[in-house]
Amino acid sequence: MKIAILSVNLFDDSIGGVENHILFISRELIKRGQEIVCFKPVWEDKYKEAERKWGDQLTIVYINLGKRPYDFRRWSGQGESGYLVSFLGKAAYVLAADKIASAIVSWKPELVWQHDFSSGWLATRKLSRQFPVVLTNHCGEYLMLNRYSLGRLFLRWALRHYKAVIGPSKELTPDFVNKPFTIYNGVDTSVYKPLSAEERLDKKAGLFGGTERFVIFCPRRWAPSKGVIFLAQAIRRLNEVGDLKSKLIFAFAGDDTRYPVYTRKVNSQLADLEIEVVRLGDFRPGDMVPYYQSADLVVIPSLMEAVSLAALESMACGTPVLSTNVGGMPEIIKDGKTGYLINPGHPDELVEAIRRIYDDPEKANIVEEAVNMVRSHFDWSAIAQATENVLKEALHEAQAMNP
Repeated sequence: MKIAILSVNLFDDSIGGVENHILFISRELIKRGQEIVCFKPVWEDKYKEAERKWGDQLTIVYINLGKRPYDFRRWSGQGESGYLVSFLGKAAYVLAADKIASAIVSWKPELVWQHDFSSGWLATRKLSRQFPVVLTNHCGEYLMLNRYSLGRLFLRWALRHYKAVIGPSKELTPDFVNKPFTIYNGVDTSVYKPLSAEERLDKKAGLFGGTERFVIFCPRRWAPSKGVIFLAQAIRRLNEVGDLKSKLIFAFAGDDTRYPVYTRKVNSQLADLEIEVVRLGDFRPGDMVPYYQSADLVVIPSLMEAVSLAALESMACGTPVLSTNVGGMPEIIKDGKTGYLINPGHPDELVEAIRRIYDDPEKANIVEEAVNMVRSHFDWSAIAQATENVLKEALHEAQAMNP
């Protein structure tokens, strides 16, 4: 198959579950003989090149959309208003739907595979007149719309042009479309794997300057839906209590520039602390591995989440995960068995959980259960096989209807 992937979030310049998903699933499908090109719409202020090779076989084509109509991100904050601003920023791409569609048509794909929702929706609606289109529904705006009766009515209409919709969790798999499929994120278990106790300590010393302190790693984009501010508030409270502050290091990885209002609020909570806080910035996907392997705990404080790829990667590396009980997270984390779950949006619960996990005698058993679960059910080769079946079925159905 000749597959055009469409997404405004790609692995070339940012970190996140969508970006990593596209990279790893593309590599697996290319191994299986599929031809894939990724198309990324870019506003003129971010446009630097027409095309980039990623490795030997994967290509990114950048679609220059011209001047950004308005940078909504400057107003992005916390709560419902933050989600609204985030949604408007993504929805602005529909103004350039003709340019996006035209760029993809010129490559002459057999199938278009969309990996966002609002930003690519109108473009793929236009493209669906010529090609079968499949959506992998990673995005939180779907969850927001699905909360309300009018939103659900809109979704029923908006999702009609897709030949299939894949959700990486049950919550993100709409039951009202013609062909819904739940296919989870995957992990390359040959790369994301535990270290020996000695290797872990050596890596921890190299990355964090010592082995004595308990390293808590948060691999989340600083966006309103990711709940980073609640972890920042929890760190401030741990700093005030004082008994653990000399024993902890908090490390953040992820883009902290897209939502400046939200970022300022997070930074205000992290200012003037005795607890050490390390901002690592963005990583290429493979560069995350040593941080997963050397951390003592990974925290996913999201308010909305599918099945977090970062959580699965952490588990595969032998690091326990503390996550909020949202979206698809309880589908992979059984509290006290394969990880730890708390309620979203509660800094005090984060504080209590971190204190409990610090001394938890069951950590080793939880790590072992989590590693075995990921190896058994979330290897990328199996995920790619299931995904390829969906894409082939969509293509064959379209060809049968238009011989």
